[in-house]
Amino acid sequence: MDLEPTRLADGEIRMMAQQPQAPSIGRIVLFTPTIGIQHANGAEEYVAIIGQVFAAPGNPRPYCNLFVMPPFAAPYWEGSVQEGDGDNTSRTWRWPARA
Repeated sequence: MDLEPTRLADGEIRMMAQQPQAPSIGRIVLFTPTIGIQHANGAEEYVAIIGQVFAAPGNPRPYCNLFVMPPFAAPYWEGSVQEGDGDNTSRTWRWPARA
């Protein structure tokens, strides 16, 4: 379980468990495009904004439609993308690292 410093109402800072994030419209994520295609400006991941979240029957991980913004290339929509499981699989999205 990951812990992160959290400031309480009284100003005290405690290490607390990091809450899992849920995808929602407007959240910024990192999109990994299909492996084997030419990537814009050599980037392996692109910044994307979640435009729609929807569930598939029998699948606990929701799908997202993403507005993808590659560097120095035209932005585009990528549909029905699932969150990656950390193995850097192609055509998935992930949360950016917390600052």
